[in-house]
Amino acid sequence: MLLIGNSFFKPYAQKLDEMAVDAGFVNHISTRITRGGDNGRPINFWNDSDSAEHSLIKSILDQGDIDIFGMTAGHDPDDRITGHRAWIEYALQNNPEINIFIAIPQIDFPETWDSLAQANGFNTIQEYYDYAVNNIVHDSIVDPLRTEFPNTKIFTVPTGWASFDL
Repeated sequence: MLLIGNSFFKPYAQKLDEMAVDAGFVNHISTRITRGGDNGRPINFWNDSDSAEHSLIKSILDQGDIDIFGMTAGHDPDDRITGHRAWIEYALQNNPEINIFIAIPQIDFPETWDSLAQANGFNTIQEYYDYAVNNIVHDSIVDPLRTEFPNTKIFTVPTGWASFDL
């Protein structure tokens, strides 16, 4: 399993390792590569081709034994899928059976949640998050990727819901 993302993604990625062992996957191996903020978005990892992280991601994918590749939903607002697409295309070269997941993190700055929801026409932050998951991430990232890669399982993990329920 290969997991790449930012600081919001990191705690969930760490927890996945614990859960895999608890579920009985005794030979579970994963690599987590994280960078803070926008630097942890797939597009930034891809475009930063001279970085050690970019090279490490490619070298892990080049080994051809990755079954799950998880990335954060973070994206460039003007082009939401280029980074995800680039990494999926690269991953499929040596990992044709790979499964892809996109983690949808919590919304930044809890102290502004109420005003953010209202500014976007919603009564609660939960309503706004539901909109973001379904209308932003699924409609403009996940669904187009599923169309481009119809033989690859692509799913989401809306980790941000935990911020409302815990």
